[in-house]
Amino acid sequence: MPEIIYSTKSDLPKLAECHKSAFPDSLSSKMGKKYLEEMIAWYLSDNSKILFHVEENGRCIGYCGGMILDGTQPTGSASGMMQYSFNSAVKAIMLRPWLLVHKEFLNKYKLIYKNIKRKFSGKKKQSGALKKKKNKELPEKEMGLVVIGVSSDFHGKGIGSILLQEFENKTLSMDIKKMGLAVRRGNEKALKSYQRNGWEISKEHPDYYEMTKRIL
Repeated sequence: MPEIIYSTKSDLPKLAECHKSAFPDSLSSKMGKKYLEEMIAWYLSDNSKILFHVEENGRCIGYCGGMILDGTQPTGSASGMMQYSFNSAVKAIMLRPWLLVHKEFLNKYKLIYKNIKRKFSGKKKQSGALKKKKNKELPEKEMGLVVIGVSSDFHGKGIGSILLQEFENKTLSMDIKKMGLAVRRGNEKALKSYQRNGWEISKEHPDYYEMTKRIL
């Protein structure tokens, strides 16, 4: 029987294995287990993030991570994760220099370059909301779904829906009524899964959709 568990540092090796199974061709999976563990540990770095997984017979078969978005974050999830796991990423790339031509690396080179500059300048980018005058109202708080992954041999068995339902339950327990995520255009399988679980497209971009769901 699948069991939902809120993850701790001791669970990171299990989650890393699940990530590799769920996303075998991703740049993060190619960078190795040590990097994956450090990357996923970002979700445990403060109380603005959540991380939980589904276990069956002691094995992690799916996991989910999110981040509270309220306009006060100095960076988004992608930059925050890069900054947190920067040293591990450098070591992983030095050991696997061929990853410099991986399609994800090439697609994200502007973001990577920006974070390298930020890392060595010692400066943290202030969020747009914080730059506004103090009397300006911050945007509505929402819970952002950053990652959801299911082991390849458990696809089609409802694990994704279990994770999405728990994500919603946790969001509601934190008195947050709005959830958001981004999904790549062309990822019809994921798009249909989110729509089956009540998510709607709120904004279209050239490469991805923004989706939201309100909890009534």
